Amino acid sequence: NIYTNGVVIEKKPQKTVVAKGFTAKVNNKVLKEGTYFGSSGGGGGGGSSSGGGGGYTESKDATLKSLTTDNGTLYPKFNSAVTEYTVVLPAGTKEVPNINAKENHSKATVYTKKASKLNDKTTITVTAENGNKKTYSVVFSILQKIPESGGTINIDPEIPTAIRTTKDPVVTGNEAIAQLPKLIVTGGAAEVEIPAGVTVKGPKDWDGTINLPTASEVSKDIVGKDKDVEAVVEVGLGDVELQFDKAVRLLIPDQAGKSAGYVRNGKFTSIDKNISKDDQDTADSELGEGEEGKIDVGTDLVVWTKHFTKFVAYTPTSVKPVPVESISVEPETMTLTVGGATGTIKATVTPKDATNNAIIWTSDNDKVAIVDENGVVKPVAAGTAIITAKTVDGGKTATCKVTVEKETVEVDKSSLKAIIEDAQDRVDNAKVGKEVGNYPQDAVNTLSVAIEAAQVVLDDTDATQKEVNDAVIALNQAIEIFEAAVVTAPDTYIVSVYINPENGGKVTVTDAVYGKEKNSFKEWEQVIVKATANEGYEFINWTKDSEKVGQECAYAFSMPASDISLTANFEEVIVETKSIVERDPANTGGADSTFDETTLTFDGKIAYYLKDSSSEGNPPTSGNYVGVTITA
Repeated sequence: NIYTNGVVIEKKPQKTVVAKGFTAKVNNKVLKEGTYFGSSGGGGGGGSSSGGGGGYTESKDATLKSLTTDNGTLYPKFNSAVTEYTVVLPAGTKEVPNINAKENHSKATVYTKKASKLNDKTTITVTAENGNKKTYSVVFSILQKIPESGGTINIDPEIPTAIRTTKDPVVTGNEAIAQLPKLIVTGGAAEVEIPAGVTVKGPKDWDGTINLPTASEVSKDIVGKDKDVEAVVEVGLGDVELQFDKAVRLLIPDQAGKSAGYVRNGKFTSIDKNISKDDQDTADSELGEGEEGKIDVGTDLVVWTKHFTKFVAYTPTSVKPVPVESISVEPETMTLTVGGATGTIKATVTPKDATNNAIIWTSDNDKVAIVDENGVVKPVAAGTAIITAKTVDGGKTATCKVTVEKETVEVDKSSLKAIIEDAQDRVDNAKVGKEVGNYPQDAVNTLSVAIEAAQVVLDDTDATQKEVNDAVIALNQAIEIFEAAVVTAPDTYIVSVYINPENGGKVTVTDAVYGKEKNSFKEWEQVIVKATANEGYEFINWTKDSEKVGQECAYAFSMPASDISLTANFEEVIVETKSIVERDPANTGGADSTFDETTLTFDGKIAYYLKDSSSEGNPPTSGNYVGVTITA
């Protein structure tokens, strides 16, 4: 879209382009030359940025969501917190690539100023809805192949140059490791000497690319107001940390006598160690891992280093301290929730260029809310706390009132309601008494009390889920105790009777009093078992577990607290036939036939009976008489 000078945009385009020499007024903001992305950049003329809604807070987000290039590789990988990047371009590239930036917040404005040549930089300025700004920068370098055996590389200072290791780095754990041949780089903002066989370590996603020295710049806010920057040389790969196992020599021309330092991740560190001699062996022996040292050589400043980054030559200056005049915080009130997200209080020290703008954060009630050194507030418990920001210089203070509310968690009471209804049904249907199946009055009363306690939790609108769960468990236990109290029939035990041998006789057992099973009795109940022998058998005794317990046919005992087995033992009666009187064969018998007299003796075990052999086992015929005399 091309707009005439001073045009007021009524709609909200996704992209606004302002041509050179023109301006555009968008949402009461004047946009100069450049490209703007996002609904805020083209956000409706005449309307309030707050949307006119009561209580609306404008976004402070001035970060990018993404940053890409249409040619080359971006280093390091995009991170919204990182503001400086390098794009390494293929050899032979002549044109500056386009850098595509996307705002993180929909109401932020993105303005991209494209580099006019390869040794320039592209800047991306993000303006938040509330006016906060953040600037990202992208520089460029052209990839140049290096000989495997090493040598001298003479670079054009007008064309930023990068090299890449001859072999891809080997990834080990979180590191990528590669080796370089001996290299001497001349012609750039500084001369570099890399010793032969040096091992380079980088992050695991490092592909072996190294930017050769280029002139750069650094903000005085980073190095400090007490330093006059004389020269800035950037070598390596921006904030991508590259370390060497041998010292690398970096010569910054015409800077002898100057102090030195380096910048990494926006932090300045001075180089205070002096190397005793300008040679490889001395530097390797005097520098530890990741260390730097410096030495003047003629009119030049030489830095021996074991890592690449942005190096600074500067002159210390004396600066009159600027005292702190006041401090303010935003917001001045804050509401948080127990267990919820933290809140951040932003402190602003006036004037902005105060020499010491350090702040101490405190909370007057750590039991409610705590605050860290960055003003991040963490809720602890419901209540109120005053967070104070106090300047180290001058002791100026500003406060924020923090209110912490209880955690709003929906509590599920359905299980508690169901078990209360179940318990109440049991109480309502319970029959109080001493009969089997009845409940004691105390058991009913105890369960009723437990139901009342559970009902209190059910009715409590502030009850936590834990309190509800505990109430369910307690009432479940009360129901178990209630059911265990029901009146039951006494325990009964079984009398089992066996007959030995099975056809030896019959047995009867006293009728059971308790229980439904036949021959079942309660403890101590009197039991009588009776044995009757079948014909041809006689009863011998009663045994239990092969031990004799009784000899009478009727055996009485008290029932033990266990089942019992008894055996009725019988014995078969043996019948023996014996002729005890022999007739004289010469005596043919007759009415007056006679026999000799004999005597029979009974021993109690053998039964005798008389048989007329002449009748072949039949009873004597009428008129045949046998006289028997039995002597006890």
